[in-house]
Amino acid sequence: MKAPAAIHAGNITYSWIGPGAYTYQIKCTIYSTNTLTDNLCTLNMITFGNGTSGGFPRINGSCTGPCSPACEGVILPGGTIKQNEYVATHTYPGPGTYIISVDVANRNAGINNIPNSVQQIMHMSSLLVIPMFDTGKNNSPLFGNHPISSGCFNNGCFTYNPSATDMDGDSLSYELAMCKGYSVTAPGYSYPNPGAGGTFSIDPGTGTINWCNPQYNGDDNVVILIKEWRKNDDGDYYLIGYVERDTQFTISTCTGLKEQDDFEKQITVSPNPVQDYALLTLPSENLSILLTDVYGKIIVSENNLTSLSYRLNLENINHGIYFLKITDLNNLSVIKKLIKH
Repeated sequence: MKAPAAIHAGNITYSWIGPGAYTYQIKCTIYSTNTLTDNLCTLNMITFGNGTSGGFPRINGSCTGPCSPACEGVILPGGTIKQNEYVATHTYPGPGTYIISVDVANRNAGINNIPNSVQQIMHMSSLLVIPMFDTGKNNSPLFGNHPISSGCFNNGCFTYNPSATDMDGDSLSYELAMCKGYSVTAPGYSYPNPGAGGTFSIDPGTGTINWCNPQYNGDDNVVILIKEWRKNDDGDYYLIGYVERDTQFTISTCTGLKEQDDFEKQITVSPNPVQDYALLTLPSENLSILLTDVYGKIIVSENNLTSLSYRLNLENINHGIYFLKITDLNNLSVIKKLIKH
C-alpha cells in the first residue's frame, strides 16, 4: 500500500458469515489525518493467518482519482481525523487458530512515546479461533467508541472506554500491550509517561482507562488488548480470540477541547447494541441528529430537537453498524457508533 505518514490508530475485527462454511468478513479500520489527498482506496497484504493474504477495498468514501478530504471516510468531530474501513471476505479451511494481521505505513509525527514515529509502521493483529462446535461461529468484539480520545493537560482525570460488546456473549477482559511495527514492539516504545503526580491505568474487567493529571502535551499511543473468553462444557473458560486495538490519546491545554469533551459526556445512547429503538439523552435542546450507514447513506435526519430525550426508531433498518452524529448550535458534534441486532 502506498500510504502517507499519518496513521493515528486502528484495529482489525471479524464476523462469521456462515452457516455451512468457515467464511468470515474481516474488517480493518484505520484512522488517518484528514488533510491528506491520498484516498487510500485499497489496503494491501492483509495476512489471513492460514498462509494466504489479500487486498481490502475501502467501503466508505469515493475512490475515483484525487480525493478531497470530504470523501475520505467518516470525519470525526474536530475535522482533523478520518475513519477508513476496509472489508474482505475469506473462507478458512476449517476449525483452527488464525492470526489476522496487517502493517500500515506510517504513524503520524510527534508521538511522545514512540521515537521517530513518522518513520514507524503500525502493525495490527487479531486472533480468530474457529471452534469445532457451533458450526465454527465466532465474532470479534465490536466497539462503540473510536480509538481516538483527548484529555486536558494537568487538569484532573479523564477516562476512556472502547465500549466493546460481543455478539456471541463471550466474556471480555482488557489489558495494555505494546504498540508494534512489523509484528515486534515499535523501536523505543514505552507506555505513556504520566509524569510526576500523574497516573495511567486500565481496569481489566471493564476496559476503562483512567489518566489523571497528564503532565505532557501531545499524542501518546497504547494498544488495548481485548480478549474473548468462552465457557466449555466443563464450565471452564478458554481464549476464543482477541483484538489488538492501537489507540491514541491527545493531551493539550484545554479550551474548546474541554467543551467538546463535556458535550460528549452528557450524551448517552441506550441500549447499544439496539434491536428496535434507542433512547438518546441530550444535554440541551435545538440539537440536530444525523444517522448514516457505513456507506454514508442518510437513514435519519432531524433538526432543532425540542426535547432533552429522543426515541430513535431502528425497527425497519437492516442489521449492521450505523453512525449517529449529534450537533449543537455552536457546531460541537459527537459521532456514536450504533450496532443494530
